[in-house]
Amino acid sequence: MSEDDRLKRTYMEELEAAQIKDNLLNENLKYMMNMGYYNYKINYNLLVRNKNDLIVSINKLCNNIVTDSMFEIKK
Repeated sequence: MSEDDRLKRTYMEELEAAQIKDNLLNENLKYMMNMGYYNYKINYNLLVRNKNDLIVSINKLCNNIVTDSMFEIKK
């Protein structure tokens, strides 16, 4: 199994364990994974903090605007 496959599998396990009811949030999280952003916690926090705006969240990742607080999931 390649490193990408392992990271995707781990990401999907975290996503399934979260049991997110919001379909759009679920789809956006999968989209970010498919773009190569494999840190579920950061992706989730970026989307939640940016009102599920995929473009803003990805822009922050691309511009390295990620803080330490993004590493812990807050509900």
